[in-house]
Amino acid sequence: MMKKRTVALLLALCFLVLPLSSCQSRWGKLGEEAEAASLPTLTITTEGGAQIVSRSEYLNMTLVLSGIGEEQTFLSGRIRGRGNSTWDFCEKKSYRLKLDLKTNLLFTGDGGDKDWALISCAREKSFLRNFAMFALAKELGMAAVTDCSFCHLELNGEYMGLYMLTETVELGKSRLDLEDEGEEEDKAYLLELDKRAKSEAESPYEYFYVNDWEIPFAIKSKVSNEAQRDFIKDYVERVDDAILSGDREAINALADVESLVDMYLLQEFSKNRDVGFASFYLYKDKGGRLTAGFPWDFDMALGNDSGEDRLAEKDSPKINYKDPEGLMAAVLNRWFEALCKNEWFMTLCADRWEQTVSPAVDKIVKKTVLQGYAMKNDAKRNYDRWAIMGKKQLFEPARIVMIRGYTGQVDYLADWMTDRRKWLDEYFEKW
Repeated sequence: MMKKRTVALLLALCFLVLPLSSCQSRWGKLGEEAEAASLPTLTITTEGGAQIVSRSEYLNMTLVLSGIGEEQTFLSGRIRGRGNSTWDFCEKKSYRLKLDLKTNLLFTGDGGDKDWALISCAREKSFLRNFAMFALAKELGMAAVTDCSFCHLELNGEYMGLYMLTETVELGKSRLDLEDEGEEEDKAYLLELDKRAKSEAESPYEYFYVNDWEIPFAIKSKVSNEAQRDFIKDYVERVDDAILSGDREAINALADVESLVDMYLLQEFSKNRDVGFASFYLYKDKGGRLTAGFPWDFDMALGNDSGEDRLAEKDSPKINYKDPEGLMAAVLNRWFEALCKNEWFMTLCADRWEQTVSPAVDKIVKKTVLQGYAMKNDAKRNYDRWAIMGKKQLFEPARIVMIRGYTGQVDYLADWMTDRRKWLDEYFEKW
């Protein structure tokens, strides 16, 4: 009898773990259609082989790009560290590149630029969460979306792993082509809701607070005087007043409502905790309305966040972070919380979700699975270098920690996105 109970227990555990393992077959058949990737390598050498230890001070570097055709590309520039929690708590670091000449690295985005980011994905074992959300934003036709590519990085002769190369969030001819030069007040502005804005600002013109909002906005575009700072601060305060009033006509006169709908749906779909305090970008052109854009930083979204760090917080919202059910953006973000109290806004969201976003999610899930399976050999090489499978990274849910194979991480993400779409399908039906 004891032997039978032991066997039954083992079988039960197998069924519990199997959906999270790399042997999962739900997406494996689709994955078989993926042709193995042949990813390029960025070989970076710092001047004198100096170690990169700062997120603020650049080091001179040379960069060799190989693996795209037979030719190698030689570039020069500077490199520094980047990131917040990943820089502080993860061994595998992310980097910011500033090239001497504008270059279209890995044919990423719409043209050449000097500024690029190498994202380590050190706490995101699939490498695919940002990839998927950038692709979904493009599918929705958002005007401001970063592009990304994948590559291997060798730094000062050492293999550093698989990386995601991305465009940086900024105004520029090959990014969001708006003009922020000059001394006039009404010009283009790029903003980020960012809890670190004050501590990281180099001048008092680079951030501001809005009404009674405790989290500041960072000005990420060029601003050189108090009048410019006060101009955009006053404008955003009027937007804040309008949104909190719920007056559709007042909101629409100052802000692009369609962009707010799309950003809300992206953030709600992904259950991205950052939406309430960081990586929430807005821009305004000269004479134009405030517009939501540049969805960014989904490493801890899409089921990759246990939320355990918030359990001890006083009056912390009761959110099920890791599961594909429940609301998040409508709870954590001041504007979305206010907007979602209005039937007219929810009707816009429901229509947009049903007609465009939900069908697009299915398409992006398949694209994500194919990308992941195509990179499985590259991911294996990365995890041979960084042996973190089966080891908890930051606030990973236990179910992700249990997954020991890379394709299991891809399957988990695809399952989560699919289940989240189904839950939101039902949620938006009532509107």
